[in-house]
Amino acid sequence: MPNVVFARVIFYSAVLTAALFNPVRVLAVTNTVQIFEASASSWQFIPSNSVINAGDSIMWTNRGPAFSHDSTHVPATGAPLWASGTFVPGKTFTFTFNNAGLYPYRCNFHALTHPEQRGNVAVSSVNVPPSVALTNPPTGTHFFAPATFKLEARASDSDGTVANVQFFNGLTLLGSDNSAPYSFTISNAVAATYQLTAQAVDNAGARSTSSVVTVIVDVPPSVILENAQRPAPNQFGFRIRGGGAFQRCDIQRSATLNNDWTTIASTNFPNTVCPICPFIDFVDTNATPAAPFYKVQVFP
Repeated sequence: MPNVVFARVIFYSAVLTAALFNPVRVLAVTNTVQIFEASASSWQFIPSNSVINAGDSIMWTNRGPAFSHDSTHVPATGAPLWASGTFVPGKTFTFTFNNAGLYPYRCNFHALTHPEQRGNVAVSSVNVPPSVALTNPPTGTHFFAPATFKLEARASDSDGTVANVQFFNGLTLLGSDNSAPYSFTISNAVAATYQLTAQAVDNAGARSTSSVVTVIVDVPPSVILENAQRPAPNQFGFRIRGGGAFQRCDIQRSATLNNDWTTIASTNFPNTVCPICPFIDFVDTNATPAAPFYKVQVFP
């Protein structure tokens, strides 16, 4: 039987890796409450009801004009959370609220003469955005077109639940997944560079976006086996042409073409600027006189 040489191109998908990203931090703010002596019968905290987030602060400013005032927490039971002591017109007192809840307060110095001088601070929990990472494929992965590969993401929410994870190529929404493990399969991707991200949305509507993963889908090469020859009785050589620089090439051998292929060598196409390169010259030094069959598999 004569020597038969042919080539075949296959697709290869890379091994996944994982990364975690810190959630977005929410900056605390300071809110102002002014103390006014509006009239002889009406001394006020303005605004009398403040709504803030946990971690925010209230700064009470005495606008007077004549008397000293204070800001003192009035708890249902136990000791006050804060008690400023009196401060004169033009002075301030600041307190930071770290826990959610409703905190009534008053000017304790004037509690009997001006019972109207009261206020409330309502502190709500801060919704921490979810964390999300696109874990597969790793950035820099190559595929041959038309490519089919799975996007996989890891997402969590420290103060709630993840409602869904959306997958994007640039600004284009590709699809979403409402339950873990979060994934989406891209099918028949054409040759192009893809800038992929995952965006997690939590149960309160906060969003976070992963780092960009770059995936390159290449035009599949036209692989050619040529210059077949027997340099010695137990050797068989040929040239492999058509692969790109650094692309891996597996050489396989079969005696019968009956699914008995064995990989006998693995190498990479060289990085070269030669217009008709790169190529690989291969010699099988254990070729049998029965003239086996050869094929190559090229990986992106």
